[in-house]
Amino acid sequence: MLPSLPEEHTIGIDHFISNHDGVGGSLRNSPEDFQVYEIENVDYKPLSADSSTYQYLIFRATLLNWDTNSFTRKLSSHLNIPPNHISWAGTKDKRALTTQLFSLKHIHPISIPPIPGVTIQPVGRLGRNLYFGDLVGNHFEITVHDPVTVTDLHAISDDLKNFGNGVLSFPNYFGHQRFGSIRPITHHVGLCIARGDWEGALMTYLGNPHPSEPEKTQEARSLAQSTHDWELSLSLFPNWLHYERNMLKSLIHTGGVAESDYRMALETLPRNLQLLLIHAAQSYIFNRILSLRMDLKIPFHLATVGDAICFSEFVHGVNLPNVNKLQIATSKNLNSLNRHLLRNRAFITAPLIGSKTPLSQGSPGEIEQMVLSEVGLSPSSFDLPGLFNSFGSLRPILTTTDLKLQKNPLKFSFDLPRGSYATVFLREYLKSPLSQM
Repeated sequence: MLPSLPEEHTIGIDHFISNHDGVGGSLRNSPEDFQVYEIENVDYKPLSADSSTYQYLIFRATLLNWDTNSFTRKLSSHLNIPPNHISWAGTKDKRALTTQLFSLKHIHPISIPPIPGVTIQPVGRLGRNLYFGDLVGNHFEITVHDPVTVTDLHAISDDLKNFGNGVLSFPNYFGHQRFGSIRPITHHVGLCIARGDWEGALMTYLGNPHPSEPEKTQEARSLAQSTHDWELSLSLFPNWLHYERNMLKSLIHTGGVAESDYRMALETLPRNLQLLLIHAAQSYIFNRILSLRMDLKIPFHLATVGDAICFSEFVHGVNLPNVNKLQIATSKNLNSLNRHLLRNRAFITAPLIGSKTPLSQGSPGEIEQMVLSEVGLSPSSFDLPGLFNSFGSLRPILTTTDLKLQKNPLKFSFDLPRGSYATVFLREYLKSPLSQM
């Protein structure tokens, strides 16, 4: 294994699986270079279905250079409805061409306005809004610009196959987008919340300037952090930083001096972003668990005593874990479980730590305790108020895929299950700085 890039250590990723130099190059030189298509899993009714019974309009949107949150905010403004009246199956990044499903309640197709860079296709109706389980994965078509060399592509693939016992595999890390592509701070905010440090959480989000930001934005963040002068800070924060400005308005209204004031300011974030803060903290802990497992040379494709094993099910050709079919690896069932793992019938999982997460036994449990000690938390730390509360869940530690490669131009085509990151797969091939991913 090769060590990861220095900036990856800040999000808990310590290793590359492949032992060969990367091909270099960059992603997303244009949005069309990074194409994402959802593999859908929703049985909607025809558009002609009774709208009183099937109240939710389902539409497929192709977004060019729109992230999901910005698009829904723009659409809600055009329709004069709250943003949380729009639901979707999976969140997508901005610098891409993405096709995904959305739902709207009590909206007629002809009411949807034209938006630049967006193509909308109404496809049916449902009796409920969309949720995360309505996609099983994503198909990616990604072009790499200016690679230094393509010599080691197949050698890197061989390394990934060796890691997965003959199947192209990689650790199921959370990618850097989870933590903020420009300013990777969401996990720090979430960790502060889990520690009960509401002021630290707020100032990490509101202050904490990053060198990649415009100079005036950095100045505004520095002033807010050093003075807590909320009114002056509001006058300096640019209008496009909607979330920060809403926080400042809340602080002005409440006085901005008590822990409850800081919490209320954070709660001005949209629902999905409040959830993301705690999820990012859990994601960082998960990444650290995987990195330590590699440090200790514990396999990812074979179970060790104490591992939590989920059996799998295929949905629309995608292999997904069924968390309702769970077994803990013991000395008695270890050989049987490993036979299932080698036949692609099960997953080794690690916890996304939450208030109801039982920690593992054996070596996996020791790793989990080590990481929790690093960050100064325990499962009970996630017993939090409001949307910040999290019970926790399980996530596979290994992702497998099939890959089609084209060399001129260099293009990667592959499918991933929901929740897995294309950039985590491609980092093994490129080994480029995160700013180029």
